[in-house]
Amino acid sequence: MPRFVTVAVCAALSLVGVAYAQTFITLQTKYAELSKAECLDHADRAIRRAGFDVPGTTENARHGIRGQYTVQVYCGDVDKGLVFFVTAGASGKLTEQYMDDVLKGF
Repeated sequence: MPRFVTVAVCAALSLVGVAYAQTFITLQTKYAELSKAECLDHADRAIRRAGFDVPGTTENARHGIRGQYTVQVYCGDVDKGLVFFVTAGASGKLTEQYMDDVLKGF
C-alpha cells in the first residue's frame, strides 16, 4: 500500500505543473487622429506585419493569433483619439516584444 500512495502522490504533483500556467498581458494606448475605418485598416496591417494570423474581425477591433499568443487592437474609442493595444501569452518578454512589433507597424 505505501508504494501505491507514493505513486499517487508523485502523479498528483506532476499535474500541478501542468495545471499552473501563467498568462502575461501587456496593454498600451496610443493617441491617433484617424477615422475608425482607417484605424481598423492600420490595425489589420500591423497585426499581419508582426507575424500574427488574423482569424476574424469584430466591429471595433482586429485580432491576431501567433502560436500561444494573441493580440488585439481596439479602435472603438478612436473618435476620442485613443487606440488600445493588448497582447497576451505565456512569456512576459515575448508579449512585450510582440507589442513593440505591432506598435511599430501601426
